[in-house]
Amino acid sequence: MARASLTGAALVASALAGHVRAEPTPRDGVLVDAVEVRGARRTRKATITALLPRKPPAVFLRRELDEFERRLNNLGIFDRVLVSLESRALVVEVREKWTLIPTIDFATGQTLADTYVAVGATDHNFLGTASALTLNVSYEDRGLNGYVGWQGHPYDPSIGAPLLNAFYGSSGVSFDSGQEWRRHQAGGSFGWLLPYSYGLPLRVSAALFGHVERISERLGQPIPSSGVAFGSELEVAWDSYTWHDLAPYGYALSIGVSAGAFVPAAQARHSLGVHGLFAVAPTTTTALMAQVTAEVVSSGNPNHSLLLSSWQEVRGLTDSFYRDQAQLTGNVELRQAARFAERWAVQAVAFADAAVFTPFDVTGTAQAAQTAFGAGVGLRLIPTLLAQVVPRIDVGRLFAPDRRWFFQLGLAQYF
Repeated sequence: MARASLTGAALVASALAGHVRAEPTPRDGVLVDAVEVRGARRTRKATITALLPRKPPAVFLRRELDEFERRLNNLGIFDRVLVSLESRALVVEVREKWTLIPTIDFATGQTLADTYVAVGATDHNFLGTASALTLNVSYEDRGLNGYVGWQGHPYDPSIGAPLLNAFYGSSGVSFDSGQEWRRHQAGGSFGWLLPYSYGLPLRVSAALFGHVERISERLGQPIPSSGVAFGSELEVAWDSYTWHDLAPYGYALSIGVSAGAFVPAAQARHSLGVHGLFAVAPTTTTALMAQVTAEVVSSGNPNHSLLLSSWQEVRGLTDSFYRDQAQLTGNVELRQAARFAERWAVQAVAFADAAVFTPFDVTGTAQAAQTAFGAGVGLRLIPTLLAQVVPRIDVGRLFAPDRRWFFQLGLAQYF
């Protein structure tokens, strides 16, 4: 979750600017006069060469070429990347995925009302620029939602990239005490991914956000009022993660903060989130994956809360129910894949999900901490020729806060 003031972004940008090093000499690395790109039909050559730390002719260190190859992989639009030297030419050979992907995402919940369904499309390589343009409509959190967004890729070392989105969201909110209502939100945000320096694996993004919030279908008292929320966000991420369809490896750490307000109720809407993603790949088809997320929001209104769900945090939970002030979640998966064709594989998964959380009551006051835990096994079909598409089925047992068996279907990896 990326949240904070734009002043913080300026300070980080200044620190990055102070990290600039002198360009290497031929004694330090290899001299490259030109770049040759092979295999790119839809991706612009300028999109690829923009990831280099400097324009040829120039001298590049071996570690810089390794980092260049990692960034190409992490764009997620190629399933093969090879960077090599031929005389004084840097040869970049790629195999493109099909990146205009219809969104037909789906995940079952504890009840029919808790089903998650999304329909739309994303071009993960919009106009050959490796930026993502997304339009979708979804049913989630027991309500209809719509989203349009444009995000530049986060790996450009020189100018950075824009972040722009607009959304409408509705959700059902209910409590054990019997109060319930429907929340409607409409708004958007604008931000910028700062240049991603080769000197540090540090990514920074800053944004301004705002939305109108309306409450309807009220049942019981007290019920929060309608109003307008606005604020600013900042996220700083340390990125040493290398994407691979079957066996990613490395780690990524991020911290995000936001400062905001809700009027006319004069309520604070602040948040803080820390996220860690870790992957170990003993072989090219085996991966041990783990993620940990800690989040907290300001109190006073359950419409500004964290949502612990089955389709994102702990599989098997009742959705649209656990609205929290603070939560610590963790997910672990052991993945083993087997290729049955050049660009197709199946993957077996053993998983465990856990959480500790402090739910809000209807007044936005945090209650006693609770726990959630579940475990199970799953199966994935991985078409590496398609970007961000992984049909998934999981079967498992929820042990807390309730005890039940569950199964879940989806069209993407759980994390």
